Amino acid sequence: MEFGAYMKEARKRAGFTQEYMASLMHRSRSSVVKMERDQQAIEVNDFVRWMKLTNAQDLMVAATLGMDITTLQPVIEVLSKLVTGLIILL
Repeated sequence: MEFGAYMKEARKRAGFTQEYMASLMHRSRSSVVKMERDQQAIEVNDFVRWMKLTNAQDLMVAATLGMDITTLQPVIEVLSKLVTGLIILL
């Protein structure tokens, strides 16, 4: 499975540059570029760390489930409304 698109989306949503992400991951910028383009193997530990650093656990779940990034936002909005409704009822 290719995770590069999820990683790139997570980095961009966090407002991180490739250079900054590389420093957080203790990698070179070219390594970050290759990971985002699925041109380099991505270890599970690196993927999880990336998602935690960018606070993108939703994307981590989406990638694991094979969900398309573009369909993720509407799902999150619906779930958010459901949770808010449940909290109000309690």
